[in-house]
Amino acid sequence: MPLSFAPLPIVQGGNLAETAYGALLEMLLARHLPLDQPLSERGLAAELGVSRTPLREAMRRLEGEGMLERVPGGAMRVRQIPLEEFLEIQQVRRLLEGEAAAMAAGRIALGVLTALDARIEALLFSRADQAEREAERRAIDLALHGAVSEAAGNATLTRLIEEQRRRMMLVTIRRPPERLEEACAQYRAVIQALASGEPEAARRAMVLHVDALRSAVMKRLAAL
Repeated sequence: MPLSFAPLPIVQGGNLAETAYGALLEMLLARHLPLDQPLSERGLAAELGVSRTPLREAMRRLEGEGMLERVPGGAMRVRQIPLEEFLEIQQVRRLLEGEAAAMAAGRIALGVLTALDARIEALLFSRADQAEREAERRAIDLALHGAVSEAAGNATLTRLIEEQRRRMMLVTIRRPPERLEEACAQYRAVIQALASGEPEAARRAMVLHVDALRSAVMKRLAAL
């Protein structure tokens, strides 16, 4: 069920298309846009509180980024990625994110890593419901990868990683549910390697983390 978004605030300079783009991207990455039907411009414009002109500009931008695609008749829908492309993305991710982790080793403040580890510890013992725990797991994942990208200090590498992580949200394969203990163990291995300051240890830990999703998906497909 889609989230209800408040009307977008007026942006200085009247750049409602940029604001609409950000809101649509957030909805898309959170999987709050329908995957099996064309998107309704009228419905989205009403939900976001903008006219259809800036909405169309935002949608064209997402089309250019490969996040949306046109269907016969001209309407847009969320683009979905098949298995072959998923495997290609995973190969690119392991190279890019492994390199970023190696570059970031020893360059992230220990306070940042300690705070992330404390969040992981709290999550493991949380009594929140499954949806809330999964939301926090995703937030930790985003914070960890964000810290690595920032510490790597390479804007182009950061952009390429972000593009691949966004594309992963469009995969058609039904992902296996994340096992919380396994995911947290992977995060902690990456954190420990980053804190050690050893680039190759950080690279290996990040590659194992990235590879875990591929392995889980392939096991699921093999069991079908």
